[in-house]
Amino acid sequence: MNTLKGKITNIKTEGKLSLVEVHLMGFYTLTSILIETPETATYLREGTEVKALFKETDVVIAYSRPRISLENCLPCIITDIERGVLLSRITLEFERLYTFTALITTSVVDEIELEVGKGVKALMKPDDIMLAE
Repeated sequence: MNTLKGKITNIKTEGKLSLVEVHLMGFYTLTSILIETPETATYLREGTEVKALFKETDVVIAYSRPRISLENCLPCIITDIERGVLLSRITLEFERLYTFTALITTSVVDEIELEVGKGVKALMKPDDIMLAE
């Protein structure tokens, strides 16, 4: 499980759903959609420090940000590639402060020519990001 620490900067609620923006640093924000509201989860308050959690298999890697519906896009550098027969673990560094991993098929690593030292974009869907105190 990947963990990035940040601070809640904005919460929009409709019914039982909340769209929560978590400020990581600089100009980078992750968006998470939760089946919770400030009324049901006491940590959902602007200014609260939280952990954004997401699985290695939920990270999409691209060389540039494609025009698609994924909101979360972090510029990263590939720092390591652990190649397996079927899957490869890609270690990504974001802003020299955060390190997290993506787990993708080895055939895609070869197809898009991922290499250590290359800059890529890490993309995640808002519903794949969980928040915890």
